[in-house]
Amino acid sequence: MSDIIVKEAVESRGPVLLVEDDPFVALVAQQILEDHGFTVTVAGQGRTAVFEARAAAAGPEGRAFVLAVVDLGLPDIGGDEVVRALRAGAPELPVIIATGYDTNELQGEFGAAPRLTLLSKPYNGETLRAALRGLGFDVPE
Repeated sequence: MSDIIVKEAVESRGPVLLVEDDPFVALVAQQILEDHGFTVTVAGQGRTAVFEARAAAAGPEGRAFVLAVVDLGLPDIGGDEVVRALRAGAPELPVIIATGYDTNELQGEFGAAPRLTLLSKPYNGETLRAALRGLGFDVPE
């Protein structure tokens, strides 16, 4: 008898842009998202993320991102600037803003924005899944 574990096939939910400069956090978040059927593009810098989003939207297959998870503290430009750029090209794009900073100022800027949620860092699988559910994605608890 074989001890091979076969993972259940998960229906593809579409591409996600994960903007995170910490390799460990990016790896964990990528794994969680992939476990729930998303295909993940990781960008470690804000400018790279904006480029990836524009390229995906303009691509021949029209594979625009269905979700963005954006860290605020990026090495080149702020995550808030990335979110504004992403939303300028796709106003209805669901966005999770991940931050280790106080979220009061962000609430003032983004609190009323549709399909946007704030996620305090450090986060884990449970809190990331809760943020996904809050944006309307059907993921198990």
